[in-house]
Amino acid sequence: TAAGSRNVISGNTGHGVWLYSTTTGAVVQGNLIGTSASGFAAVPNQVHGVAISGASSNTIGGTTSAARNVISGNNRYGVILSGGNNVLRGNYIGTDATGSLDLGNTDSGIVVDVVSGNMIGGTAAGAGNLISGNDGNGVLITSKATKNQLSGNFIGTDYTGQWTAPDTFEITITNTAGNGLALGTTTVTPAGTTPILDVTLQSTASTATSPALAGDFGRSAPWLEPVVW
Repeated sequence: TAAGSRNVISGNTGHGVWLYSTTTGAVVQGNLIGTSASGFAAVPNQVHGVAISGASSNTIGGTTSAARNVISGNNRYGVILSGGNNVLRGNYIGTDATGSLDLGNTDSGIVVDVVSGNMIGGTAAGAGNLISGNDGNGVLITSKATKNQLSGNFIGTDYTGQWTAPDTFEITITNTAGNGLALGTTTVTPAGTTPILDVTLQSTASTATSPALAGDFGRSAPWLEPVVW
């Protein structure tokens, strides 16, 4: 996070950053991943910006502007979490370095796939991620991913929480097996002032384990599509 220590990780034929298998305790902070050195133009990595594959207990980003990664402009996902107990906080995913302009990843901003225990955002000041402008979902949580927390993020807004660059769907939680996910295992905590998610979801699981999923992610536009699962 020191001045001048930022990496520009862009234009690669695979992932920008790949944390694999037994990797643990890694910290990725302060980088431009998929953008130009200015952070204003896309220089895409050809697959994902950040891929965590089986690796656990790693940290991507932080609560200060110096620790923030800009993960934008990549040809697939901004971040894919296929390992458990990782922390993703304070990043700009799908915007330029100012958090004001659309520089979306070609697919979803964040995908949580078949894993548990990851924290996306948090309640501390600066922990929330800005996830906007992506061409797919803002956040996609797959059917067998459980006990992941999504807290305090701005989704489909600029860095101030004002609506600017919505994703196709703000949050999608899949339940393709019909009983593979209880909504209660994913916690969504609001950020901002005006609800962007104003629908009540019903799950095939009991209401005791599957409360409605709702949240305030900045400010909404009237035509935004509802959450699906």
